[in-house]
Formats: sequence, C-alpha cells, structure tokens
Amino acid sequence: MNDILKRALSKYDFALDLWPLDRPMCKLQREIAQNNDPILLVLAARQIFGKTTITALTEALHPMIYIPNFKVLVATDKLKTSQEFLDKVVYFWEVFKSKDWPENKLEARINNTTEFTLSNGSRILALSGEQKSPKGLTADVLIMDETAYIDDTYIQLALPTMASRPNARLVALSTPNGKQGWFYREWLKGSKKIFSTWKDCDWRSKEFFEGLKKQMTDRTFKQEFECEFLEMESAALPAELIEKAVTDEFEAWN
Repeated sequence: MNDILKRALSKYDFALDLWPLDRPMCKLQREIAQNNDPILLVLAARQIFGKTTITALTEALHPMIYIPNFKVLVATDKLKTSQEFLDKVVYFWEVFKSKDWPENKLEARINNTTEFTLSNGSRILALSGEQKSPKGLTADVLIMDETAYIDDTYIQLALPTMASRPNARLVALSTPNGKQGWFYREWLKGSKKIFSTWKDCDWRSKEFFEGLKKQMTDRTFKQEFECEFLEMESAALPAELIEKAVTDEFEAWN
C-alpha cells in the first residue's frame, strides 16, 4: 500500500505521519485516533491528555482532506472554546501544507474565526450554545467539546444535524460537571467510552499532582482530574435517589 492510500484510509497513520509535537501521542490520543464507532464519548482529566488536539487532527482535518464536501460541526458551551478547537484544525492544516506529499494540492478557501473551508468543499464550523442555533446545518461528524457544560436544549438542536448523513459520527469530549445533563446520562449508557484520569498521565509526576491537589478544593480536584461525577452542590436529593423514583411501569392517565 502506498503512502497516499495509507494516509487516506487510516486517520491513525495520517496522524502518525503528520504529528509535529515533541511529545509522542499518549494512550488516550491513540485510542481516539483508532476509534471509528458512530458514537464516542471521551471523559478525561483537564489539560493533560490533549483530547481536543488529537480530535482536531483525526476527526476533523483528516476527513476534510480526503473526503470531498465533508462537513464538520464543533459545538461547545462558549464560542471561544469552539474557536480554539478551530485554531487547532488550522494549525494542523498548516503542518500538512508544509509536507511534500502528492495529495498536498488542496487550498484553503475560507479561514476566519468561525469557519474553515477547503477547495474540495469540505468545511468546519465553530458553533456554541451562546451563539446561533445549529438548525438547518448538516454534519458528517458532530464534535462537542466540554459537552457536560453545554445546555441540554442546545444539544437537542445539534443532534439532528447528523440525520441526513448515513455515516455520521458523534464525538463528545468532556470533563464532568456533576450528576446532571445529557453527557452524564449518556455516560451511564452503553456507548463506546474512553476514560482517563491524572493517574494515566505518563509525562507528569505523581508529586506534581499531589502538589496541585493541595492548591485546589477536594471537590474541584476530584471533578477536574479524577473525573468523578459529583452531586450538584445545590441538589436537595441525590441523583441516584431521583432516578430510582422515576418509573415508566404505570400506564398514562387518559
């Protein structure tokens, strides 16, 4: 198999050939790069595994280059977060353009703070819950970052963007945000999941995290680095008790 075909068929091989960072891909990044499930949930400690970095490369840029008219939507709770994701896509695009590869004939047609479009018709849009509704848009892959912080109503508007695309994928990345919301409920189900806490980090010492823990509240450290779904501080009753109290065993009243 020649190099062009290998990169086109395998986003993981594409990532390995393009990877420009000094630190090699970690286990979590390799898992994301090798996953092709229609729904993927990633719960990982904040800022230490580069989950958005590898997602920008393998789930957004790779198909945009090799599949004409491929549509990517990135939805987050804040527009700045979506724009930062788009910046990573553009960064890897510039690395790609620096390569002397035969397939390097594409050009960027639109490159601004919320849209990046290639000459083959592929496009990525940066959206957020504080911005316009995703209604009317279509997505071959819908990527949600910090999903646990996105309002449920906005997620319900975003999910149908995949309805008309037969091979559409959903990739939801997050840290926890209490026992509430769409991401928490989906995490409890059987979708494909990738999970990593600070203990899986191979480039930071245990002493670093022990020192960090001393500077943070116990609750914050558990949520941000041990990836625990904690009871909401304002909750009057535990989430598990509420879930057990809800039943569909009774017939609806007429």
